[in-house]
Amino acid sequence: MKIVFCDIDGCMGNFVKSEYPFKQDTSKNEEEFERIKKRIVPLAENGILFGVCTGRSFYQADHIMSHTGHQGPSIFEMGNVIFEPDRGVYNLFEEHEKFRDKKEIIRRFIEWKKQMTENEKEIKDKFQDANLRQIKDRTCMLTYEFERNIGKELFIFLVEKMPDVVKQGIQDDVLTVLFSRNALDILPNINKGDAVSFLINKYNIDKKNVLAIGDSSHSDLPLLQSAGMVACPDNADEEMKKYVLEHNGFVVPNSSSTGLLNILDLVESFIKFSTLKNES
Repeated sequence: MKIVFCDIDGCMGNFVKSEYPFKQDTSKNEEEFERIKKRIVPLAENGILFGVCTGRSFYQADHIMSHTGHQGPSIFEMGNVIFEPDRGVYNLFEEHEKFRDKKEIIRRFIEWKKQMTENEKEIKDKFQDANLRQIKDRTCMLTYEFERNIGKELFIFLVEKMPDVVKQGIQDDVLTVLFSRNALDILPNINKGDAVSFLINKYNIDKKNVLAIGDSSHSDLPLLQSAGMVACPDNADEEMKKYVLEHNGFVVPNSSSTGLLNILDLVESFIKFSTLKNES
């Protein structure tokens, strides 16, 4: 084992997300963070990196990372943003081979996304009964959350304001649109698995030496598919548990951060076994 990638929400704790410009409040999670940190720090001493892989922005994840002793490359915004300790934060589309000839389309999308931030009042007025808000801390994703399912209606409204280059980017699968009951996302067509594959190739790590931990098949399945070892806490959805079991992984008996501790205990046992095996 060379690296661990772990989702944040549902795996490292349960959080009430702060609204931009406020950072994530971690005051209620300090004890569980300290327990996680005590498991993560020894990994580095054994040459194993630990990074997060989340839909959150770096802005809303860095407090969690610092409190849990994270020390490895990490992934944000569903795979679109990368953090490396010796480099900092950058957008993956600028370096990923699949966007070699498509970078300008995504840059134009990001410019338009910023314009939509300036037009938030108009959009809220259009959908007054949905309690709509734009998630403003994301750099590569245009995300709206709402209480009434208005995703399709909202997308039609946004299309009217899109420049042609963004519309074409969606048609050509350079950009993708994700609908859920309470959110609409428009983003470059990268997922968590693409980002993991990019990083392990860069760090010259074989897939079989990667452990991935997630709880949601909706967003974490590509993460697990990019790893040779897989695990999930007990609060994972049934499709995720099924995938983990079918791939000889671990579904631990506890949920959220306690489940993560269970998984990290298994990692520690693996390290001890490997050490004894090498010594013999």
